[in-house]
Amino acid sequence: MWLIRGLGPFYTIFSFVCRRLSILVSCVRMLSGERVLTAAHDGTVKMWDVRTDTCVATVGRCSSAVLCMEYDDSTGILAAGGRDAVANIWDIRAGRQMHKLLGHTKWIRSIRMVGDTVITGSDDWTARMLLVQFYVLSI
Repeated sequence: MWLIRGLGPFYTIFSFVCRRLSILVSCVRMLSGERVLTAAHDGTVKMWDVRTDTCVATVGRCSSAVLCMEYDDSTGILAAGGRDAVANIWDIRAGRQMHKLLGHTKWIRSIRMVGDTVITGSDDWTARMLLVQFYVLSI
């Protein structure tokens, strides 16, 4: 458990220690509720329950190490990039990949989503801004 010293009393912050990971984790994101996303060097993005310290789902899989990710809790859209120079977009609520965005020639180190726009930064000395249509089909 972490303790943070403030001007007043100590504040206790919940600490999640996932002992089930046997691979290098490159980034994490806290979701609403008590879930955490981890991106790893084995190419996976996993969702964990912080109370039980268990993986509840593998929500994304890339062909190489995932170095960055972004998640929009309101839409359930996950974007991730890494060593394969591809930005992958998933709808994790529907459990499907939506897009594979190509264009970089080297590792993607950063990724952000703003509305329907995905912005990536790469070791190829470029930043790319891509308009991605997020839509739901009604049947």
